[in-house]
Amino acid sequence: MFVTERLRLRACRPSDLDNLLRLTNNRYVAPLMNSLFPVPRTMSIEYVNKAVDKAIMFCIVELLDADPDSAFIGFINFQQKEEPGNRDTNVGIGFLPEYWNNGYGTEVMKFMVDYAFISLNMHRVSLIVHEENERAAAVYKKIGFVEEVRSRKARWTNGSWQDNIHMGVLQEEWAERRSLEA
Repeated sequence: MFVTERLRLRACRPSDLDNLLRLTNNRYVAPLMNSLFPVPRTMSIEYVNKAVDKAIMFCIVELLDADPDSAFIGFINFQQKEEPGNRDTNVGIGFLPEYWNNGYGTEVMKFMVDYAFISLNMHRVSLIVHEENERAAAVYKKIGFVEEVRSRKARWTNGSWQDNIHMGVLQEEWAERRSLEA
């Protein structure tokens, strides 16, 4: 378990499934996370279990000062890329909408990027953000991610084609940024 200023990050448990399904099937969250439509519980269980199983690290994100029954706000994870020797991981994050715009995303992403470089010895951290998710892209840029590739009109969402923006931060960029913040 990890603790930031306001959040707890802990391992995923079977009892988290209902909260994860509530998140991944949320009509505001689903289009920002993936191209899947909300699906029945049985299909969602398989989807969630697969994501957790193939992750290098999959954390449930909870409010530190909340009642345990209502502490869940989302998840964050690292997924291994094709070639482990390159020390590159994809980070994925999802929060329930009622927790957007409170700085929780910035707080947990900063922690996870630090963790990737300090504890996991990654060379780079990568992600894909959908163009309509401007809030998330702003958080990633603030932390030090840079746009590397834009896949134009790569996904159909809410009645129009949207770009996928591939972003990354390198260990040396992160280290330089940390030294300037110190």
